[in-house]
Amino acid sequence: MGRNGKFSKSADRQARRDAKEKNARSLEDVAGEQGRYVPPDRSATDEKHFYLPVDGSATIKIAVRQWKQGGRLVDFFLAVVLTSWDATEEPHVYEIDCRHGHCHGHVVIEGRHSGEPDSLHRLDVVGDVKDALSVAVHKATAVASMIRDMEPEE
Repeated sequence: MGRNGKFSKSADRQARRDAKEKNARSLEDVAGEQGRYVPPDRSATDEKHFYLPVDGSATIKIAVRQWKQGGRLVDFFLAVVLTSWDATEEPHVYEIDCRHGHCHGHVVIEGRHSGEPDSLHRLDVVGDVKDALSVAVHKATAVASMIRDMEPEE
């Protein structure tokens, strides 16, 4: 404190920096760390499977699997899927799941996860799963749109 009982400018700046750092840490806690939520065993849930279209020709789509218990969303899995011209092969290029206490995405190359996962949403309670699904659909749509809009190689 200064002589007149007020905070000095440097103390005020430090307080703002501290608050900004605390806010950044709390955002990392929400998105970047594992939460406490563990989904129930899938055998005790009702499963629903469907596709979300990304373009009119259905060359790329988002496969969605949801698990509900008592009508409440408890788990999900999304995959950005490429459809071949003869519809015999549908490789996943990006997957999102809710394992390990957080919703996270994986780049898929030749059927295997590649690199570090993209952490999307921390899961501490069952209600977080519904919020995470909104984030996951947005991320999957962005990935699918980016792939769709890529210029083909010549």
